[in-house]
Amino acid sequence: MALTGVWRLVEWVKVHAAGPVEHPFTERAQGRVLYAPQGVMAGFLMHPEWPAQGRVSGVQNDGFIAYSGRYDAHDGAIRHYVDMATEPGWVGAVLERYSQAEGPLLVLTTRPVGQPASAAGWLHHRLTFRSEAPGDAGPALPPADLEKGG
Repeated sequence: MALTGVWRLVEWVKVHAAGPVEHPFTERAQGRVLYAPQGVMAGFLMHPEWPAQGRVSGVQNDGFIAYSGRYDAHDGAIRHYVDMATEPGWVGAVLERYSQAEGPLLVLTTRPVGQPASAAGWLHHRLTFRSEAPGDAGPALPPADLEKGG
């Protein structure tokens, strides 16, 4: 499976060895990750209430996460070299993801959070994406709206 292209979020879950799976931005979370052949990526995650409210109280990152930068991929690992992000602590960081193809899906998994992978109770995020075909991105803005900054 080629990594380059546009991928639309199907599911985002936090996984804990000793407890239930959580959906950080609800089961209706929206997102997209783009991998350009030039080695540049961008990722976006959004709570479904964010467009109407601008912020979602009680939700990490106020309900919207975005970052971009260069990337490389080797042996199932993808490294994101972050140069822009809504999370200031990520700028300059290298975020490593593990990838696997499951049919038409791309599954990205983060490193375990807070503890080594072998420790009981480890936690990671699993994001499942489906390749986005042309026309799947929703309606395009009319040229007049683009000129207004719409």
